Amino acid sequence: MAQEEHLQSKLINILRIEGVHLWSPPYTSNNNEAGPAVKELAERLASKLGHDFIEVEKKLEEIRVNSVQRGEAKRIYKSTGVGVLIVILSSGFKQDRKKTLSTEMNITGKQLISKIAELCNTKESCIKLTVNGRLVNLEEYVDPDIIPCLEIADQTGKPIKIPPDQKKALVLAMGLHEKGRSLLKRKQYDMALLLLVEADEHFCKCGEDLLNTVDNYAVLQLDIVWCYVQQEQLSALEDAEKKLKRCKECFEKCYGTGQERLFNIKGSSGSEKVLFLRLHLLYGILHYLKGDGNRSYTDIRKAEELYRELYVDNSSVTILTELGYTEQEARLALRACDGDVNNAAEHIQRRREEKAAIKHEEREKRRHRNDAINTLAGMGFSKHAAAVALSRANGDLDKAFQVLLDNPDLLALADPETSTVSVSPESIEKLVYLGFDCSTAESALRQFRGNIHLATQYLARYRGNLPSGLFSPSMDHTASMEPASSENSHDSAAAAESSSHASEESDLMDTELVEEIIADIPEHEEDYLDLTLEEEAELIAKYKSYIENSQTAGT
Repeated sequence: MAQEEHLQSKLINILRIEGVHLWSPPYTSNNNEAGPAVKELAERLASKLGHDFIEVEKKLEEIRVNSVQRGEAKRIYKSTGVGVLIVILSSGFKQDRKKTLSTEMNITGKQLISKIAELCNTKESCIKLTVNGRLVNLEEYVDPDIIPCLEIADQTGKPIKIPPDQKKALVLAMGLHEKGRSLLKRKQYDMALLLLVEADEHFCKCGEDLLNTVDNYAVLQLDIVWCYVQQEQLSALEDAEKKLKRCKECFEKCYGTGQERLFNIKGSSGSEKVLFLRLHLLYGILHYLKGDGNRSYTDIRKAEELYRELYVDNSSVTILTELGYTEQEARLALRACDGDVNNAAEHIQRRREEKAAIKHEEREKRRHRNDAINTLAGMGFSKHAAAVALSRANGDLDKAFQVLLDNPDLLALADPETSTVSVSPESIEKLVYLGFDCSTAESALRQFRGNIHLATQYLARYRGNLPSGLFSPSMDHTASMEPASSENSHDSAAAAESSSHASEESDLMDTELVEEIIADIPEHEEDYLDLTLEEEAELIAKYKSYIENSQTAGT
């Protein structure tokens, strides 16, 4: 198929340069049949390109028929608003994978998916729709112009501070990417592509500065194009070219133009070279499919040179595994150390020590934070409120305490297990003795889980009244507040119940999402660099032979 695409690209380029319109006379008759001029053109181009006449004639007829069909489809769309879509199903469907759908174009993505589900006799929930490497938004209207017939660490392993508004998008993107990569390893390319495209959508919500800090986004572009090639999605060539360009730019910003930044951080660029091998290989395949044999040959040669440089001898891997290291550690270290076994062993040990130090530092940070939360909880604040205050105070215990004093609304953040608290009559009497209203005293004591010192401090601070924002929805608050009408009370209760359910559902969804992501996160942080290069070697040999045969035929 790749050789056919290469021939087609060459023919289209020649037709474009010579201004030949196959959909018009003398190549196409009034009843859309092929004219005798097509055969004459095939003889001339077969001789010019050094290809078999029958192959050239067959490919020209395909190009002519497709041109006529596209012209007819455009004419119908302009006059009726009905477009003709070519739907290609994933390999999971046990039926004809290529289907034609005629539909009005002024519909939403959800309506389009509904039509495809009906066409394929399947459920809408089973369908995810991609067009030119983009997920179709369910709420947006279909654009006829684009439809053709946890903690994140840098290269050293140190955590990166992420803006809150970007963190969720980044976590989702990286989680979907890892799930897609796990399917890639099992060679389930069609399912992997859906997840990778969805990951790309989430990555696009992150700021450019963040994307240039980690190489995940560049690797994702490579993985998407890798799926295109493995599935022979020749219709995605334009999107593949954009993604490879984006990948190259991202690598340059992340690693440096000559990988100098990467070398300064890690001391070598050996492990990451597998990414550049794949980048050159995919560029070589792309140029071949577009009919540019010379550029294709240059990129394939670069990929081949990197393959020879990065090839790992099995005996060296065996020596390192006998020392107690894993095969993955061995391969990555040997590539980073140019195949030197002794240096590779030292490299693995050094990396283990660096990772252990980072983990120890992170454990200490978590322990310090937990100690601070427990300290504030011991003073009568809920752990939930304490955690929020510490985040606002960047971990400073004294500042967090002041945050809690200055923001009574935080005190409404009760812990689930302590939302109902019994208050002793003696404590209420003590506050009443100090001059505070009985019901207000009881509400304050409930809010502060019976801590009479905090209750006294807040009642004194707010002159015997408690701010309305102080009360959690579960509390029976009656002090210093106007009684609400039964109608408003009913609405408020319903709203609170709805909000509570929504919050619980959201928390549950987030928990399930995190668990799903964790299940696919590899143990080794450089797992994405651990390529056996077997598939790459096959593709290098395959396209190298295509190019050589093409050059032989042209001489």
